[in-house]
Amino acid sequence: MHAVGRSDFIWVSGNPPIMLAAFMLGVVACVVGTANAFPEFTGSLWGAIQRGEYKRAGELQKKVTRLVALINITTDVIGIHEILWLRGFDFGGYPRAPLRPYTDKQRANLKQGLLEFGLISGDEIT
Repeated sequence: MHAVGRSDFIWVSGNPPIMLAAFMLGVVACVVGTANAFPEFTGSLWGAIQRGEYKRAGELQKKVTRLVALINITTDVIGIHEILWLRGFDFGGYPRAPLRPYTDKQRANLKQGLLEFGLISGDEIT
């Protein structure tokens, strides 16, 4: 924002791990892939920021950052697909090569991480 040097510049971020900090610095919107996998969770972070509940927003930001790490076990596109399947959304197909599905170990790590953060319950896991 400083480099642009214009007060009317509208800054939009696409980096979920710095969502809270970005809004504190003047971002007006954040386009994040985590919202594809967990719109209600990412929406909770947005709501906490908008209400000025910064302690709660900080707690949620930590979870979003961990979620990004889980999503990016391979690539974010594959991670989001895996999470959607875990959540019961079967939209058919899989992203084309060179993208590859998670291995069984990667899928187990994803499930465990999502369980630890309470983003899924054992009911979703098949």
